[in-house]
Amino acid sequence: MVSIGIDYPPYPQLRGFIDIFLQPLLKQHVIGKRGEFYFLLQEEPIDIDVKEYVPEESVIVAKLVSSISIDNIKGLRAPITGPFTLASKIFIKRPSFMSSLLSRKRQTLELMVDLVRNFALAFKKLGYDFLVLDEPILGTIVGARRLLFNYKPEDILSGLDRIFERIHALRGIHVCGRISKGLVEILLNLESIEVLDHEFADSPENLENYDVEILESHNKFIAFGCLSSKKATVERKEEVLSLLKSGLNKYGRRLLMIKPDCGLGGLKGATSNPILDYRIAIDKLRMIVEVAKEVEY
Repeated sequence: MVSIGIDYPPYPQLRGFIDIFLQPLLKQHVIGKRGEFYFLLQEEPIDIDVKEYVPEESVIVAKLVSSISIDNIKGLRAPITGPFTLASKIFIKRPSFMSSLLSRKRQTLELMVDLVRNFALAFKKLGYDFLVLDEPILGTIVGARRLLFNYKPEDILSGLDRIFERIHALRGIHVCGRISKGLVEILLNLESIEVLDHEFADSPENLENYDVEILESHNKFIAFGCLSSKKATVERKEEVLSLLKSGLNKYGRRLLMIKPDCGLGGLKGATSNPILDYRIAIDKLRMIVEVAKEVEY
């Protein structure tokens, strides 16, 4: 990624983004695994030491970057799966969303938030200076009219804010898909998160959720997804530029960075040729770098 001009490279996620962060709970028998599903085994809170479970690839990348001089890197990005998304993948009795740990509010807001905070602290200690929560499930929990599982906006705010409290780094949150007005309000009022990361290529309606005045008044910036992470074709430069200019017109100096909508791992298997899948992903990243050179932001 660095060689093609990505200036906030992440560590590579070589395993599933759920499996990586549930390993401490699995090894300490808080949860068990049957087939591909995780189930809750222990209900009492425990102290969670995540040091030995930090992804090895993240350690390698941090050591590599600290040992050599790379001019075009602004920082290292650590994607961290968020507590609500992790809780949605731990089941109480049967593998269904409504029977997930999300239905146990206290355990989600204590056990899972503590787990994710410990990972955030570990990544910061390694030298990662842009910490990003991946919370795709928030778009499901916070709907247009109500919140599921009797959560209140302040529950989500307090849980997410506690993860990054007193961690001095650039802090962000990625939420996929279309963002409801209720979720926009929650995200704007987060005190420990500055960067809101959304899809705009596959969900262009998200453009209307913010404007520069709202972002400035809440001290928020936008990480602007401008390439589809679902379509196995490389967008035309004119198409990407047009979307990016719409974002700049809307958000101005509050548009902090450009990126794909989501991770490009979903392109694996998009064609019958894995080498072609990889090339498409790399060419999408090259397109972002090329477009960034043509626009001031």
